[in-house]
Amino acid sequence: MRFAIISILSWVIWSCSKTEPLPAPTQKNDSTATILTSKEFEDDNTWIYQQMKINYRWEDQMPEESKTNKLLPPAEYFKTLIYKEKDWFSYFHHDRNEVLNFWNGIPVAFGFRYRPFYTEGNIKKSKLVISLVDKGSPAEKSGLRRGDIVTKINGITLSNKLGILKILEQNTVTLEGFHVNNQTFKYTISKSKYQVDPILDYRIITENGRKIGYFAFGQFLSFIDDDLTRVFKYFKENHIDDLIVDLRFNPGGFTPNSEMVASLIVHNLNPSETMFGAITNTFQTEQYFKRFGTTEALRGWVPETYNLGYLPRVFMITSRSSCSSSELIISALKAKMKVITVGDNTFGKSVISTILTDETDKFPFVIIPAYSSYYNAKGQSENARTEGFIPDYKTDDNILPFFPLGDAKETLLKKTLDIISNYSDNQSVSGTYQVIFRDELHHYDSHNPFVTK
Repeated sequence: MRFAIISILSWVIWSCSKTEPLPAPTQKNDSTATILTSKEFEDDNTWIYQQMKINYRWEDQMPEESKTNKLLPPAEYFKTLIYKEKDWFSYFHHDRNEVLNFWNGIPVAFGFRYRPFYTEGNIKKSKLVISLVDKGSPAEKSGLRRGDIVTKINGITLSNKLGILKILEQNTVTLEGFHVNNQTFKYTISKSKYQVDPILDYRIITENGRKIGYFAFGQFLSFIDDDLTRVFKYFKENHIDDLIVDLRFNPGGFTPNSEMVASLIVHNLNPSETMFGAITNTFQTEQYFKRFGTTEALRGWVPETYNLGYLPRVFMITSRSSCSSSELIISALKAKMKVITVGDNTFGKSVISTILTDETDKFPFVIIPAYSSYYNAKGQSENARTEGFIPDYKTDDNILPFFPLGDAKETLLKKTLDIISNYSDNQSVSGTYQVIFRDELHHYDSHNPFVTK
């Protein structure tokens, strides 16, 4: 029987009932004693434990409740329940609205992503390069663009010791720096809510007589089916010869949307075949069996009119920020066709998570535990490791300036086009230079919506 409860195997918003409140915390005069004996967090942590026992993929590895330390703040307590051997992605966030807004595609943010890098020859100084600016965001409206270099925030010259994330928690910031053409800028930007457009770019590039579809995709959301249909209708009607899907900025999202994307790409689409299977904890497996009479939770391919099923291969551009549903479509497609990955390792999240909040509104936080692990039609779960998917063509995205997405000179797209056209290792473009990035991630302007290693 196919897995029919779509909302469970997805990024969903669950409202969970909490237990009856416990007696008020006992306070002591001595401050040290208060830290050791206060029951301030016991109600919060009891709720966390109960939800984890019901929903957590590895609840059988959790400590017994009586052996947990409920005196800890909720964020720390949550960490003590995680099965660290296999789980580096379940997380706690203090502000549930921030998480819900993000995964619903309506963040309250500046609307840019960045990568910090060291100034060449002086490791103590650093700058930020803007790697992505969301369409319609406050950042875009201010004039900020991909490739811009930020040298000052709020008048402070960037350095290794500057707490960038802390500064960006402010509602308004002033960024100073220079554009790709070396013209200086100074933008004051305020956070506001905006609607994310995850279709970052799509176009057809002609190389050596071949029509190559390029699709840069930023997030899996529940309301973008029509937009995706438009993209793949364009590709199919123009009968592209190859497809490049750029997932370097995609942290995942709504699982049914990833099923649609994979089904638009897969070779020889057959909706009666299995796309992937899922494994949940004992409680959820029993509930599934009571409802469907089987413990085998399977999802089939989706019948998509504009499926590009005549293509025997697909190229995927990836980075450490490619996570969750992005990895799911790579895994599912690998069982059916040739998938060539270019760029950096993916995040390594081979599970589908669930979002858990308290329906009584007593607790402002949210927990996002792993709900189920998945495997493709061949029984593979290749990205179930901290290395994630290892790219077929490891390519460092460390060449500045960052050209616009879809520009044939842009480093990772150029590499992929070279691979398609009898691979060339020549990455040089006039006026470019290499930098040393401080890490492998494309950071959000105020937070990361998933755990970073």
